Amino acid sequence: MRKEIQYYLDQNPELKYFIRMHPDWYRRLGRFPGDVSHLKQEADEYYGRTLNKKIERFSEQLNLISMFMEMANTMGNQNSEDNKEVSEETQG
Repeated sequence: MRKEIQYYLDQNPELKYFIRMHPDWYRRLGRFPGDVSHLKQEADEYYGRTLNKKIERFSEQLNLISMFMEMANTMGNQNSEDNKEVSEETQG
């Protein structure tokens, strides 16, 4: 592997770790040093830094919040119904 690519990887520890997790990139960069841009794109996809992954994560968080809101409303309605039953029993 070329010295400039090694230096670039030393400056970007996440890419260096990605290459360690995917050793076929050693061979690919050794043969085609210009594939560094492809390496960065694939690493971004692996680490979830693409726009699609961010939108997907945001959607999942929104669904989770929605579920909690529904659960809180259900719990609130159930508590108010229980309070009505208790007040009716004490009055009757």
